[in-house]
Amino acid sequence: AVRRSRGKLYGDIWCSFPSHNSLSKRSDLALGAVQVKSYRIETRIEADHSLEGQAALDLESRSDTDRVLVFELSRHLRISEVTDERGQEPLIFQNPSIEESEAAARGNDWIVVVLPAPVPVGRTYRLKFAYQGNVIAEVGNGVLHVGARGSWYPNRGMGNRAYYDLTFHYPDRLTLVATGDRLEERSADGWKHSRWVSRVPFAVAGFNLGVYD
Repeated sequence: AVRRSRGKLYGDIWCSFPSHNSLSKRSDLALGAVQVKSYRIETRIEADHSLEGQAALDLESRSDTDRVLVFELSRHLRISEVTDERGQEPLIFQNPSIEESEAAARGNDWIVVVLPAPVPVGRTYRLKFAYQGNVIAEVGNGVLHVGARGSWYPNRGMGNRAYYDLTFHYPDRLTLVATGDRLEERSADGWKHSRWVSRVPFAVAGFNLGVYD
């Protein structure tokens, strides 16, 4: 449910549970209407530690009736665009900006994507997300902390294992480590570029960076 209080918009879930019929039809309720098969994420980290990301998600439909998809994302990141494989923009909702004190209590945002129509069961399709914000904090001695360990990109939660292809662009004074095998790292014009790929499906992907030895 969505409600407005004192001029601010909030999203509330009072109760959520599967019906007996859905229990008999699904072996993995956590996946819901869709399962993410793979993520292809390109991330640029600026000198001020702000982040710009583009994530392409290949999804497999698990329901031919549901067209509302919910993704998790850090409250410090804002979605600027979502497009499908035809370049069309589905309807999206994201929690509105709130004060930092309220954000700390709330946790991560939810992103709701409303497809124009349900996708037939078993069909694979793609959604692309563009987002920006700051989830990286400097904690001293050249150490940076990525606060959004599992929500620095739009995802379906820990119950969804998928393949990851991660590309990062960041200042060349920093060293970055990420989930998967590093296939490439190069420097040019003051920037480093690295690519990390998973050989098996992971529940979540992460990274950290800093002035390391």
